[in-house]
Amino acid sequence: AVCNVARYILFFFLQRYCACRVDDVAPCVRDILTEKAKENADDVDLDIPLDIAMAALSPGSGTGLDAEKFCKEIAAIALKSSYVAGIMCQVVARREVHRINENAESSMIRAGKAVLDAMQQHAMVPEVQKAGSRALFQLASGSASNKKNLYQKDAVNILLKSVENHREDRNLRSAVLFALDVLAGDEEIRRHLAELALQGARVGPQDLLTWVLESLGKGSGPRSDECRKDRLLQFAACGFIGQIAFNDEKMQLKLIEAGALVLLLQSMRKHREDRDVQRAACLALRRLSPLRVQRLRSLGLQEVVSKAMDTHPGHAALQREAWKLLETLEQASRC
Repeated sequence: AVCNVARYILFFFLQRYCACRVDDVAPCVRDILTEKAKENADDVDLDIPLDIAMAALSPGSGTGLDAEKFCKEIAAIALKSSYVAGIMCQVVARREVHRINENAESSMIRAGKAVLDAMQQHAMVPEVQKAGSRALFQLASGSASNKKNLYQKDAVNILLKSVENHREDRNLRSAVLFALDVLAGDEEIRRHLAELALQGARVGPQDLLTWVLESLGKGSGPRSDECRKDRLLQFAACGFIGQIAFNDEKMQLKLIEAGALVLLLQSMRKHREDRDVQRAACLALRRLSPLRVQRLRSLGLQEVVSKAMDTHPGHAALQREAWKLLETLEQASRC
């Protein structure tokens, strides 16, 4: 095992710092998952060559590795080792899986199944849950078929169970909210999440909607304070609220009644320098604003939005979203 570690470190060094071609390390890469290597290896042995092996699977590498066999082997090992499971999920989260075959939907399906299996098998290991959530975000991004495949494999419930098991981990909250946000780009999944929120589905001791709004900083105490300070979590929560509120008046009213308007504006005021928070909050407010025009005016919406536009004059996406919000507010005032 020690020899394996030394060998893999050497290969990693050569590839990263010496511009070594993948072909040059092909003979040893082929042996990474031999039966003898697996018998003698520990978690570290199995982890170190993953980057090299994934590169070796890229088209034209000349290594002769069987991509499908390799992925099955890694997925099987990940079920036994939480360490390897975390690394595997990180590889997928970095979109390294696309190197196997950028056009093969079956590769994405296999990767999704491997990630979800790893998250279920290692439910109490936060590193696996965070890496897995990020991997699901990447797999679902920009692919309607991947969203549906992951949803059919119970991705939503697995993500919610993850945060239920690790309620104090804000980084995991962010990763799960980002993953749910991108999954909710599918109308069926968005309706399902809205139904869960409206029906008071539980995330540990809280209902789903309370958990989402707590991520924005609702409530008092150290946990809420830390959530309010966390820019990434604010961005994730604002984005998810904007997504789940889309074209659903019942959900919009529920969010408003629960205090979402105040929390979104609070987030914009606290994180003026973060253009992502500003943009995501503007989108969420735009989808809620037609129902509470006067309320938003009294809360100082126009001042907050104008400040965001002045602070980030060169950010086109934020400028566009802010203008849309102000336009929606003006149109709603005339009705």
